[in-house]
Amino acid sequence: MLASRADLVRAAQLRPDLAAEYAAVEAEIGHRFRNDMSMSDIIAAAATSSPVNPESPEHAAVVELGRGQLWWPRFERQTDRYGTVLLCTGPDGEDYASFESAPVGTRGQLVAVVLETRPSVHCGDLARGLAPTTPAVGEEITLGAGTVFTETDPDTGRPTAIGMAPDDGRDEDWLDPRALYRCHNQTVRLEFRAARHAEFRRSEDPPHAA
Repeated sequence: MLASRADLVRAAQLRPDLAAEYAAVEAEIGHRFRNDMSMSDIIAAAATSSPVNPESPEHAAVVELGRGQLWWPRFERQTDRYGTVLLCTGPDGEDYASFESAPVGTRGQLVAVVLETRPSVHCGDLARGLAPTTPAVGEEITLGAGTVFTETDPDTGRPTAIGMAPDDGRDEDWLDPRALYRCHNQTVRLEFRAARHAEFRRSEDPPHAA
């Protein structure tokens, strides 16, 4: 963990449930969360520190972007960019969510929280040996990290595709293809999680006891 103590305390204030899970594992395995501090110390500091308003843009840890069945434009696979995703909405998935309120230009992570599952009919990426897998309800899957951007549907004029531009300027795999095929055609809650609070994201499970 490279985060400062102050950032960890803020994260514990914003995500007390996840901080408690780390503390429980810490107690079970008998090892500190970090060599120079324990999770119990962080939680104690969070309890005595000034409260953080999670609605404040400055401290916003999680922004819900929309809900629907996760897909992506065909050209993403054809070009190997894997850069954006779509959320199909409506009773028959005939419409797309719009991302007008997305925090464009902000760094962080794009995370899909699985709400409902079904078999995916996608053929996968044969060249890479990737095929869809069915996640569990409640699973949280990090699709990628970088800077939020959106792309507009030329027919509707709405920003219906959202992605993360990588910090290293690479041309391929802007999002994680394995993660994408884990959530293809699944009903998800798509979230943006700010970079400063990534230490406590639920997209990575707490460490398990041996």
